[in-house]
Amino acid sequence: MRVLITGVSRGLGPDLARRLERHDDVRAVFGLDVVPPRLRFRRLQFFRADLRQPSASELIKELDPDVVVHLATQVAATAAIPRQAHETNVMGTMNVLAGSQRARRLVVKSSTAVYSSGLELPSLLTEEDGRRGAPAGAAGRDLREVELTVREFAMVNDTVDVVVLRLGQVLGRRWPSPLAEYLALEAPPTVPGFDPRLQLLSEDAALEAVERAALGSHAGVFNVAGQGVLLLSQLLRLAGRRGRPILPPMGGTWVRRQAYRAATGHDLPDHLIQLLSDGQAIDCRRLEEASGWRPRESTADVAVKFAAPPVFQKAG
Repeated sequence: MRVLITGVSRGLGPDLARRLERHDDVRAVFGLDVVPPRLRFRRLQFFRADLRQPSASELIKELDPDVVVHLATQVAATAAIPRQAHETNVMGTMNVLAGSQRARRLVVKSSTAVYSSGLELPSLLTEEDGRRGAPAGAAGRDLREVELTVREFAMVNDTVDVVVLRLGQVLGRRWPSPLAEYLALEAPPTVPGFDPRLQLLSEDAALEAVERAALGSHAGVFNVAGQGVLLLSQLLRLAGRRGRPILPPMGGTWVRRQAYRAATGHDLPDHLIQLLSDGQAIDCRRLEEASGWRPRESTADVAVKFAAPPVFQKAG
């Protein structure tokens, strides 16, 4: 089996490459990114490639992978550089798909940022709810467009098994994340009168979900998160933080994001700003029924592990 990973130098990419290298049935591991990975690998063959360029699809065709794992989709980056993130997400995915038509399997990393929120939606979101309402910000809109493109690809290329993983809020210490940066603040801003439900996913579980998708046989769109929920106030207490209720309860996501930036000097993606008032919980039964697997660590487990020593470094 020949496996190609996009976004191999960041986040999940390096750890996934190392895991795949250990599988005897994986004969070759290819990695694509705009910068080389910092880690050393035993078998990974790295290729510098900008997925926004059509040449990336030609490179993928030339490498002729059996499995393509598309991890280069960006969520957090849309807060700082929305145009570049949009091009990477949408144009980059189109180029990856153009190069993957001969693959046997395609795995695409998405996010629960695709979901909207509001009273008209159920309290526990299923995969079908991904087309209802409008996402809070650029990340969700990008990923909805990505998923639509992937769905059309799957309809035309019925010989390719396609897996889309909507990862929940990943929280850990190995990879930078906006939620971790939020919890590192001495007094994280909150919305007065709101104590939203949150659902977390450990870094190890996110990695295992992608690995199983790459090497498994299940196909479709799947939510991925730890079981159970925590209230934001509970998460803050576990993190040794006391929320500061200063974000305006009225005015919407844009107004709250500006208030957050003014109060902290930091930015937060729109979908996370929305979580601070509306929260989110997803139904992950489809993944367990299709693959026989679910994350071992619950939402509470993830929070407790994250809050354990070493102590947080203050962000400001």
